[in-house]
Amino acid sequence: MLRTIIIPLVVASAVLPARAGSCGESFPQSEGSKSGQLHVCVFDKNTGAPLANIEIRRAAGRSVAGTTDENGCAMVSVPAGEVTLELGGGAYPLVTGPSLTVATGSTAEALVELDLSGGPPSSELEGARVEAPEEFPEEVAKWGLLEGRVVHIVTEEPVEDASIFVRGQEVEALTDAQGRFSLKLPAGVHDVSAVHAQFSTMSVSNVEVKEDEATALTFEATPVGVELEAFEITAPRIEGSTVDLFAERQNSGAVSDVIGAEQISKAGDSDAAGALKRVTGVTIVDGKYVYVRGLGARYSATLLNGLNLPSPNPDRREVPLDMFPTAVIESVVIQKTYSPDMPAEFGGGVVQIRTKGYPDDLQLTLELSGAFETGTTFGKGQITADRGPTDWLGVDGGHRGISEELREATADRNLTEGSMFSEGYSKDELAQITRSMPSRWGVERQTLPPDAKVTLTVGDSFRIGELKLGFLLTGLYDNSWDLLQRRKKDLFLESEATKKLVALNDYRFDITTQEITTAGILAAGADFGEHHKIRSNTLLDRITADEVTRYAGFNYDSDADIRVLELSWDERMLFSQQVYGEHVFPSLWDFEVDWRYAYSLADGQMPDRRFVRQDFSESQQAWQLSTRPDGSGRIFGSVSDVVHDGGLDLKLPFQQWTGKTAFVKLGGAVTIKEREVDVRRFNYKFGSAITSSLDMLAQDPVELFVPENMTPDGLIMAEMTRSTDNSTGKQDVFAGYLMTELPLG
Repeated sequence: MLRTIIIPLVVASAVLPARAGSCGESFPQSEGSKSGQLHVCVFDKNTGAPLANIEIRRAAGRSVAGTTDENGCAMVSVPAGEVTLELGGGAYPLVTGPSLTVATGSTAEALVELDLSGGPPSSELEGARVEAPEEFPEEVAKWGLLEGRVVHIVTEEPVEDASIFVRGQEVEALTDAQGRFSLKLPAGVHDVSAVHAQFSTMSVSNVEVKEDEATALTFEATPVGVELEAFEITAPRIEGSTVDLFAERQNSGAVSDVIGAEQISKAGDSDAAGALKRVTGVTIVDGKYVYVRGLGARYSATLLNGLNLPSPNPDRREVPLDMFPTAVIESVVIQKTYSPDMPAEFGGGVVQIRTKGYPDDLQLTLELSGAFETGTTFGKGQITADRGPTDWLGVDGGHRGISEELREATADRNLTEGSMFSEGYSKDELAQITRSMPSRWGVERQTLPPDAKVTLTVGDSFRIGELKLGFLLTGLYDNSWDLLQRRKKDLFLESEATKKLVALNDYRFDITTQEITTAGILAAGADFGEHHKIRSNTLLDRITADEVTRYAGFNYDSDADIRVLELSWDERMLFSQQVYGEHVFPSLWDFEVDWRYAYSLADGQMPDRRFVRQDFSESQQAWQLSTRPDGSGRIFGSVSDVVHDGGLDLKLPFQQWTGKTAFVKLGGAVTIKEREVDVRRFNYKFGSAITSSLDMLAQDPVELFVPENMTPDGLIMAEMTRSTDNSTGKQDVFAGYLMTELPLG
């Protein structure tokens, strides 16, 4: 039977020297005498911290029975009967406590609080005297299991080597590296305490342990020196908080940088690429592509929740990070050194994007924001005059698609003029196909409005017994404008002798871009107790850029001034469906199993990119349509990239020779990628009806590219698709790894 005696003592401040002694020593006893056990724990009354190296003696005795350890505790054997304690010794004055009675074969527990606040030595004591029963029950008919964790009250990190005591019971336990403990106890109500040298003592009363069942208990440890008032607050955990991410960076075995939602929110960044501009060792190219340590695309990889992502660009393998709005990001980790559990295709670094999970309570937010950009907002920009009904959503919807006549004509062959030596179409047929394509060359000036952004978030979680379910749905719409005016000058070295630089091309650009972002993410999950989690993330992200570009200036090839109008619509879409799970098995040495699978689709559409060139005629002192084969035309392009990615990781923690936690990790991954790029180029050819008339050549494109001029001897379209424009590819990766992390010091 274990009984507890709380003994508050008031003593003078002093430094206690370390002295040899062990908890296993006992008071001197005569042979054949009856004895019991006394478990003494000593704490600082003001801070609650356990006190080590405190000597435990019997009053008027000369030998030291025991010395408290780092947890402030000592177990000593004492003669049965009335016992008076003395604590202190060495340079510290001995303080005598009250008497207590220890019965034969029983164990008594004394929790001693020493006042080290200062003042003269004092022996004024207050105590309690508790009688213990004469007999100790050897058998208990009904048993239960108490399982729990000890975690840091702020960081929620596990607390290792915390001692767990149960009043009235002889059993005790130490927490492992995950802060977990397990005790077999008689069924009933118990008072449980947790003691650690770096934290204040924690106690929970009236913990009910049921027969043949496991009872869960969690202690939140407060560091020594932190005194909290008796009040309770309820607040949601901040995903991507600076504290959590700083701890993750400290505990990482690789060189990495971490930026979370909290930092991104304070900086006001709109996408992941903008947020990473402040990370050391990371270069942002073209405002969207991330290179780690200055290395190119082949040395970098991008993961979403640990899974590979495809690229929506036809000529690049990198994933543009401007496609990820910060509203859906929990954190971004940039790992700069290699580890076996990362994809082997990168040698410079990997960018890991983590999306937000579901909240613990109901969350409903609506955010409306606007932005004023100097030099753009309320400026005069250029926009296309012929716009589709769904352009405001960033969806073309077939408005700029290839006409049915042109699609059928180019389904199995190129759009070229036939001859006696090659198969093709007559000029009349080419003219008819050309007329089937609508004329969309109009551009108008208008005042550009401020940027506008809307974000809607709704989420909640609920329990069904031990099962916890939750979801988080986030939708975003962002409409932004950019007005850019710049100058580009290409130079070359005329000769080695003169070292003179000569201008090849000297252009001035006027570019207006409307960028529309629509994104949505649905995060759902199920928690089966504390050890099993399953998550599902569905991501749909679209970015559309409607761009009007005019540039004019000197052209070296023509030795004259030229001006060019380009109209482009670029849609990029990324869809990813992910399912992954995390499982911990405490009964198997905290064995961990993580699995994951994702289906991802990246799609890029570039419908009806139009360009027209005009040359300045010195003789006519007027701008005229360029009759070069590449002077005017239309381009239709698309890219599709599909990725199946799955993996399995097994992790087994163990204790190395100094008691620190190490682990062995084994895993495998399969990645299957299929990519298809389809580009069709059509240029305009000019017949004699156009080239022979200076008035026709001087017309504005809106007036020139009309069905009336698309005749066999006027304007007709011809295909100029290159052999390198279209491609298909497939990549299969099967990988496995075995690694260990072993602390040496």
